[in-house]
Amino acid sequence: AQADTDLLRQATGPTDQVTRFFAVISALLGLLLAFNAMLLTAPERRRLVGALRMQGYLPRQVVALVLFQATVLGLAASAVGVVGGVLLTHGLFDETPDYLAPGFTLGSHTVIGALPVVLALAGGVAISCLAAAPPLLDLRRGRAVDAVFRDSGAPGNALGTTARRRMLLGMLGSALSLIRPPIPEFTV
Repeated sequence: AQADTDLLRQATGPTDQVTRFFAVISALLGLLLAFNAMLLTAPERRRLVGALRMQGYLPRQVVALVLFQATVLGLAASAVGVVGGVLLTHGLFDETPDYLAPGFTLGSHTVIGALPVVLALAGGVAISCLAAAPPLLDLRRGRAVDAVFRDSGAPGNALGTTARRRMLLGMLGSALSLIRPPIPEFTV
């Protein structure tokens, strides 16, 4: 029985590798698109944060509002992406395309489990919350309440060098956490 299990695992190895590869590429692409879409609204969100602070909102209230908006947008965008992916997978690509056929040795249908869907939703929410963070940098101590309106240039481009470096490191860290090196399997 163990030999049959080992043979099945060896036969499905290419399928698992191809599936993991396309899942990682799709996840990275989706996360980058969501991140960039959220960053497009950073100047408006910065102005909103400044206006709320000038109206007397507490920093924790502003943080709660921005994170709530990011969570709702992340869930909505991720849900649309997951539904679109499922429709494409089962509608347009009902069978494995010919150029992928060598990688799918034991079946012709793509199976989508619950774990990738949950990870896609969680990743979309996490990346949208990360992308919503730059406007919150105006809540730091020592910043004037109306600092966003005093800065020259576009509000989204007025971030300091240190803040941009920290954001770059955070983004690279989140992208690298998605990539997992393959673990070699040894058979005896």
